Amino acid sequence: MRTATATSPPATSPARRSRSRSSTRSVSEVRLLHDQRVPARDGITLSADVYLPRSGGALPTIVQWTPYESTRERFIAWGVWFARRGYAAVVVDVRGRYESDGEFYAWTKDGVDAHDTLTWVGEQQWSNGRVGTWGRSYGGLVQWQLAHIGHPNLQCIAPQVIHDDYFWDGYFTGGAFQLALTLGAAALWSSALSLITGPSARDIVLNDRVFRHLPLIELDEYVIGRRVDYWRDWWEHQTNDEWWHQFHHRPDEIEVPIFQQGGWFDPYRGSHLRKFAK
Repeated sequence: MRTATATSPPATSPARRSRSRSSTRSVSEVRLLHDQRVPARDGITLSADVYLPRSGGALPTIVQWTPYESTRERFIAWGVWFARRGYAAVVVDVRGRYESDGEFYAWTKDGVDAHDTLTWVGEQQWSNGRVGTWGRSYGGLVQWQLAHIGHPNLQCIAPQVIHDDYFWDGYFTGGAFQLALTLGAAALWSSALSLITGPSARDIVLNDRVFRHLPLIELDEYVIGRRVDYWRDWWEHQTNDEWWHQFHHRPDEIEVPIFQQGGWFDPYRGSHLRKFAK
């Protein structure tokens, strides 16, 4: 495994200024292929938005996956940025989210769905079959799950701001259940991002009335009015058992180059350094 770690430069640094200037130089006009259907092995299809330079050709391809809606502005801007520089850029809604079929269940199908995505990409005339991946947070963990399986088209991964030990670094940090983080994740993965990040989040989720509610395992129904099975799985597994181990990232077993990025004040900086050491 080849790995590198980076932290983001300050906004006023020469590196940041240089990157800002270069990002304004358009190499090509951009074409969008919206809601392309990606077949998964169990018969459902995922939704992919593809950004291409209008100059055409079979191109190196960059893919990311998200549960946060592929047509949000940040993902559109990402696709346009890479397409202008001669890449095919693909943003995929993960299973069960937004325009993708199936049922969302955190982490369990992400690796195989990502594998099927790369197979599909390799069959498209706009791709040369050489694929790199990119993504932050949930988009980072999808890449790790894919890399554990491997794929002949996969050339490198770039997971950013994500833990490697789901139990200790993500959900039971120091042995204490991370209530606000996990409730927010369960609520927004089962509804919409604005429920947690929008101006009304304090009224619905992020307030003392919610956090004082007992029993805690029923907070899913209390907040969004229905059960969230993976939320209850987290509560049913309050020790670092085999259920958590199945998702653990194993950088020492990965054969492609890895570029990981984080910050000193990110919650997962320990994970980044630990993975780099491996």
